[in-house]
Amino acid sequence: MTLNELEIGKSASIVIVGGEGALRQHFLDMGLIPGAQVTMVKYAPWATR
Repeated sequence: MTLNELEIGKSASIVIVGGEGALRQHFLDMGLIPGAQVTMVKYAPWATR
């Protein structure tokens, strides 16, 4: 499952962080690291689902 498949209000544990270069580093800098728990609060208004 990817984060864009996670329903609002649901939680998940990060297993792997994708992306390359600066994008991957940005995810890691935001704390999206393997083992971290995340909860989907809402989607960005510009996000396409």
